[in-house]
Amino acid sequence: MWYSNVLHIYSAEENQALFRRLYSALSPGGRLIIQDVFLHDREGLYPEEASLFAVSMLLVTPAGNTYSFSETAEWLRAAGFVRIRPLRMKKGTEDWDGGVLEAIRPAGRKARTGPRRS
Repeated sequence: MWYSNVLHIYSAEENQALFRRLYSALSPGGRLIIQDVFLHDREGLYPEEASLFAVSMLLVTPAGNTYSFSETAEWLRAAGFVRIRPLRMKKGTEDWDGGVLEAIRPAGRKARTGPRRS
């Protein structure tokens, strides 16, 4: 499943709900590929273009923002995905350098219908 340049349009809560739906829609062993602009540092400031893009999203969407790899991976894990990792693309072949993330729906698991419980 390809989720390209969508993450930044929605709030964190909306993306988490979408990830649960995408997980349910994928076949066991299926892959979710996310292409978007990601923040790469702990403070959420870099790369500079991602921070500037966040301001744009706050101005033109009801709840959009830019997110880090780590928080996006946390949402994906909560939805049930595994083997979450950034994909390294050939330099200059993607919209945002360092902006492709892969997550796998484990083979053999049934779709989760509700929130994950501890």
